[in-house]
Amino acid sequence: RPCAAANAAKAVTEALWEISHAGDAELFIARRIFPSLPSFSDEFTCAVPMTRIRDIAHRGDIPHDMKQYIKHNLQNKLHRCADPGDLIKLDQLVERIDREGGYSQAFVRELKLFQVELRDFFNATGLDDTARQIAAQDASIKGAVDMLLHLKNSAADPFGQMTALTDLRKLVVPKVVDEQNWLRLDIELEKYAFVLLSQVAGQLENEGRNASGSWWDRLLKSFVAAVAQIQLSGIAKDECEVVMREAEAIAPEIADARKAPFVPQRLVATMDRTLRICFRLTTALEAAYAGVPQLGKALRIDSHAVSVFVEAELRASVLFQVSKLAQLGMQQAKVSAGLPLWTAISAGSGVGRCMFLPTLADSWQRTLPPEGAVIFCNEASGDEEVPQLVRGVVVSRDLPVLSHLALRARQLGVVFACTAESQLFEKLRKNVQETKAVKLVVDASGDVRAQVVADSELKVTSGQSSQSSAKSKLGELNLTGKKVLETVSIADQPQIAGSKAASSGKLEKLAQQL
Repeated sequence: RPCAAANAAKAVTEALWEISHAGDAELFIARRIFPSLPSFSDEFTCAVPMTRIRDIAHRGDIPHDMKQYIKHNLQNKLHRCADPGDLIKLDQLVERIDREGGYSQAFVRELKLFQVELRDFFNATGLDDTARQIAAQDASIKGAVDMLLHLKNSAADPFGQMTALTDLRKLVVPKVVDEQNWLRLDIELEKYAFVLLSQVAGQLENEGRNASGSWWDRLLKSFVAAVAQIQLSGIAKDECEVVMREAEAIAPEIADARKAPFVPQRLVATMDRTLRICFRLTTALEAAYAGVPQLGKALRIDSHAVSVFVEAELRASVLFQVSKLAQLGMQQAKVSAGLPLWTAISAGSGVGRCMFLPTLADSWQRTLPPEGAVIFCNEASGDEEVPQLVRGVVVSRDLPVLSHLALRARQLGVVFACTAESQLFEKLRKNVQETKAVKLVVDASGDVRAQVVADSELKVTSGQSSQSSAKSKLGELNLTGKKVLETVSIADQPQIAGSKAASSGKLEKLAQQL
């Protein structure tokens, strides 16, 4: 019966809250699991829940075949072993009844009421319905709910929506541990924050580098709101508080040229501190998910999905949007402070033979030197894998610090820097010569240096370095075979080259049909 699933969900939720005290990674994982658990409110934990479907199946105003369908495909199935597939069946049934017509209004009304109940059981009600339901029960948040939903449904500016969303989350968070419905609302709000912050970051980035006072004001307010989402989720709360206070203290002075270079330098340090929050959580998640490869193999999950599991979790979270805003603010602050516009993707030093390539992807088509390679390239998409013999990479374009390529570089210990300033890239490249032994040094502060060194340093480095044998902590790609495929041929096979390549195949297939 559904009450068994509801009671199990309650036990799992309590266990997850207990586990979440172990650290930020555990809390992050718990919050990813909570929405997948069914409701354990009183109406579902009673001995005989969902009696409405039983009454519907025994109505006298519906045809016999409809009675039998409801009884065997919904009532009996729900009482034996409820799963989200039952909700799909019910949605299809309601759609069929609306399409066919001819059924009594009382029957249709009762069936749609049960549809709402089942959505509630499987936590599939969505942000609007969940918010309205809780606001109807607790008047203390009704004003905040009405404000957010008004802005949301009128497609208001995302900056204003973020302010309303943050105000509502502050009211909701104190009750999430004790009330599952409030927890569901909080997680739905966090998901919507991801959407809004993506829009905000896109708007700010599209406005270019000519930052005005209003641009800085919107950037820092959005940044503070984004960091507040992490804090409200319970992750790195003290660090988030410090970062938000710093940003708020800097905001009134950042656009004042008379305050340069000190204030912009202070903002660079604040944004760097924010990125370290992101990097620390990434490292902690990799450790927490250490068993993913074995579990994926046991469950026969596609190896590509396993290898990018942590990356996918991070890129679907608010943390990814925080990193984008922090990187955007850091770059513009460096302009104001007169600092070099380097982004340190993976700090450290590496020695290898210098290679000049048009794109990083070309490294897979070249024979890399056995001592290791330091690659200077004009382009990288951010989705590439890093060959094992690569010791360092410098790219002449900006990349997100939580892109697939950036995460892989840090996992493998590959020294990595990028810049969108072609003059800066060319100046560094002039310090080295192709095929010569080169030492690349990338500091966490963003200072990047490269120089020609003796071949003897190559031998020492190649003998001591473990980078060439390093493996991703979450899965290993099979690189023994090379094959060129038409994108159309992988339109429905993301396991071959990833979901983006599969999506490209679908687009090309559609284009051919036009």
